[in-house]
Amino acid sequence: MKYYKYKNYNKIYKEADNQFLASLDVYEKKKVKRSRRLGKLFSICGAITFILIFVTLIKLITLIPVPKNGFLLTLYGIGIVIFVLLSLAISIITPVIIFGSLFQKIEYNPVKMRKEFLSKACADVRRYYRLYDDYIITKCFNCTNDIFNNHDICIYRVGNEIRITADIVNGFINDNCDLGCYSVKFSELKIYKDDYNTKRVTVLEFNDIKFIIGIRAYSFITKLLNVKIYKYLLSRVELSNDSIYFVKRKDVFRIKYKEIDTLEFEIPRYIGIPGSGLSYDYSFKIIDKSKCKHYFSIVLEREEEKEIIEILKKEEINLVLKYYDNVPRDGCGD
Repeated sequence: MKYYKYKNYNKIYKEADNQFLASLDVYEKKKVKRSRRLGKLFSICGAITFILIFVTLIKLITLIPVPKNGFLLTLYGIGIVIFVLLSLAISIITPVIIFGSLFQKIEYNPVKMRKEFLSKACADVRRYYRLYDDYIITKCFNCTNDIFNNHDICIYRVGNEIRITADIVNGFINDNCDLGCYSVKFSELKIYKDDYNTKRVTVLEFNDIKFIIGIRAYSFITKLLNVKIYKYLLSRVELSNDSIYFVKRKDVFRIKYKEIDTLEFEIPRYIGIPGSGLSYDYSFKIIDKSKCKHYFSIVLEREEEKEIIEILKKEEINLVLKYYDNVPRDGCGD
């Protein structure tokens, strides 16, 4: 199990704000910028007013004679403390009332920052936590790590790990909304159903951490745990109950079986291993129903080859098997 957290929140806010301004027309954009400039000006004026009022009130203390009597001196000390606290309160409240009310009258904000802006701005966070697709967002009712309590959380899979983080799909603009990310290997994870506060819930346990989440997450997570993964070096192909997933360079693709028109699986005729001089790539060519073509390749074992063919043959797709002669050298071959 690993736990880590994204750090560059300023970039998220700036990106969301840029998209927000870009969505406005010229007139609205000018009014928003003018409103923000006045907001900064009023903040500066408020700070100056606070200093002036506080210093003036504190100066009044010097006009009060200091008693010499012990009892009166004690009362004087208590009075000074109360006077300083009152001065502080008056110094804060006065500029807030004056400049806050003025700003409310002239503030111009035609639309609040929309969720789609925040979602787009959080693209870096999703890349950092490696969220691409096939996720579920559910409520966390209770967690050993208190920061997750009563938050919407996102659960998804990366390779042979389940990842748990905040709702980074809809987006956020401050670090209080980013709860960090747990990365848990399949072998470390325990999942079961239970009752919690009259609700039927899903429970996730790993190490000393326990998540109590929505019941609909149970079937989703168990499907993720049952996905077959074929991996060699940096390549990967995964077969779930409804789709084929593969990584090509830095791009990630997920294509549902029902969207596939033809899947051509090209297989090396002879067994090859790295360094043997043989070509040992298994190539996939997928033509989806919109006639888009997808190509990728991976290195597999013979047993994995048979397993993939068996899985694909169960689906209602046009599966074409081709074998190519990868010429054996130095006696290598079947």
